[in-house]
Amino acid sequence: MRKNSNIDYGEVPETVDDSCDVNPEISVLNAERMDILTNSLSKLPEPYKSVLMLKEYGNLTYAEIASIIGVSLDNVKVLLFRGRQKLKNLYRRDYYNEM
Repeated sequence: MRKNSNIDYGEVPETVDDSCDVNPEISVLNAERMDILTNSLSKLPEPYKSVLMLKEYGNLTYAEIASIIGVSLDNVKVLLFRGRQKLKNLYRRDYYNEM
């Protein structure tokens, strides 16, 4: 086992390449879910949307987000928590309306 522990497996890709999917149905479902998520995110009220985008897509820290939008660190945490809850509810509603 120790001999095998030094094996280099190469780089792990940041995103999953759809061409590698063996099952086209899974690719279609993933694309539909991503469209629903994007739609739900667009419906999110602005302070929540900005904070979520900075955190999840920008990979910024809480402190960086607080300085960018001009609020306290605790307020960023609250906005993220509430934004995730609202996004989850919007996604569920949009998902079940689509199906």
